[in-house]
Amino acid sequence: RRVSVPLTARPAQPPAPAEPLRREEDEDMRTAIIRAEISRFIDAHYGEDISMQDAAAALRYSDAYFCKLFKQCFKVNFSAYLNEYRVNKARQLILDPRLSLKDIGAAVGYSDANYFTRVFKRLTGQTPSNNQSQLHFHWPILKNLNLYLQYIPEQSVFHHSLIEVVIDYLISLCYILLIL
Repeated sequence: RRVSVPLTARPAQPPAPAEPLRREEDEDMRTAIIRAEISRFIDAHYGEDISMQDAAAALRYSDAYFCKLFKQCFKVNFSAYLNEYRVNKARQLILDPRLSLKDIGAAVGYSDANYFTRVFKRLTGQTPSNNQSQLHFHWPILKNLNLYLQYIPEQSVFHHSLIEVVIDYLISLCYILLIL
């Protein structure tokens, strides 16, 4: 007796090998790494007088290649990104009523207070002093509340730390409302 074994048809093409990372995924990963590297540099040096050329040199890229990479990663040019970053940092510093606008401008990398004001107004629609006065409209009330803390006994239901937390929360809330 003969047993016949059916022959399987040969595949027309050999099976494709496991696909390596697609080119787009590889580019996305590379872009993310470069973006993080540039972000760390800006975060560390935004308060200094830096230029695109300084950043390119510090990160060991040619000026032209860095310019292309930056635009690819952030979708804006270096100076526009740096100005926006500095203004966002300035908006955080404006919360502190002890700092003058000149000191805030210098802290975020603007040695000229007038230029700081112009850039701030162009990006936010209001001057730093208007922004500061809006933020500090209720500051005297909060400051007075803080002064009254010294008269509340430690054993009181309204313990100092609880009230301080509430004050910090209210200041943060004012800041968040102004950003939105």
